[in-house]
Amino acid sequence: MCEDKTIKTIYTEIATETYDAHIKYDDIINLEKEKLILMRFDTVELYKKAVSAGFEVACIEGSEANE
Repeated sequence: MCEDKTIKTIYTEIATETYDAHIKYDDIINLEKEKLILMRFDTVELYKKAVSAGFEVACIEGSEANE
C-alpha cells in the first residue's frame, strides 16, 4: 500500500484448492490482473493456465525453471 492507501501490487501464492498460504485460482480469476503477481503454483498445469489467462508470474532471473 502507498501513502494514498491504494493497493499497487499483490504477490500471492496460487493453488488448485485453498490451503494455508495459497489462494484458490478460481477465486482470483476475475480480479484486476495488472495488480497481481502470482507465484508458487501447486501444479504445472495451473501455472500454464494462469499464464495463458494473462496473469503475471514471479520468476527468478536466470533460473532454468523459468523456461
